[in-house]
Amino acid sequence: MRAAVAVVAAVLARGPRTPEAVVDAVRMAGLLFDPRRVEAVAAAAREQTAAQWRAERSETSRLREEVASLMWFKERLAGVIALCTGRPDGDLLLVGEVLAAADGRLRARGVPMTLRWDRIVTGPTAGGPVDAIGTGGGNTIVPCTSEAGGPAALVLDDQQRSALGGLLLAPLQPAGTCLAACGRPARDRETEDPALRGWIRVEPAGAQDGARWWCSPWCASVALTALAAGAEAPAADGGRSEGGARGGDR
Repeated sequence: MRAAVAVVAAVLARGPRTPEAVVDAVRMAGLLFDPRRVEAVAAAAREQTAAQWRAERSETSRLREEVASLMWFKERLAGVIALCTGRPDGDLLLVGEVLAAADGRLRARGVPMTLRWDRIVTGPTAGGPVDAIGTGGGNTIVPCTSEAGGPAALVLDDQQRSALGGLLLAPLQPAGTCLAACGRPARDRETEDPALRGWIRVEPAGAQDGARWWCSPWCASVALTALAAGAEAPAADGGRSEGGARGGDR
């Protein structure tokens, strides 16, 4: 009350004033209640509090995500360390073992590994030094590149090399081209038969059933490959063809 009187007295001391001027002076002095101003101040305070709360919640969420990520890496690192602990320096681990140690839900690819041949073949060299991957000099090494770009190699001993070579050299005959008489036994004085023109007569050394007629180079090659692999006759040289394996292409 005293404050209001003092404000009014000060206004009137400056000369005649209208009632509105007196009331405005009192309001500016903060002695009159202004609902709109009070509501504006309260709204600003509420907005500031809400903004601070949102900022704190965002920071808390970020920290929780960082902690969860660190724990995720820590658990997987601990699993891999436990897998490697106590193993010798030169020990090799399978990809599936590492994945299982890091996370039991992870699995390696179950499909066969795709390798691309580097167009190089080394060996065998009898009595040669041990190669880079620990195999003897008598093995054949076929360097390759994996689908992921890493180095790989196919290691073959003499028997595996011969078997793979026979399979790779055997030509593939187009389906439906083989004739019914293909592979029939050859008889004497049969070479002039017009029906056999273009056929191939093969007589492997040591074959008990003698020579046979094959309708195409594909069939003859497959037969010789099978003989060389010991499927029909254990010939040391894999069969003769017209001198080695008496055969002729009419």
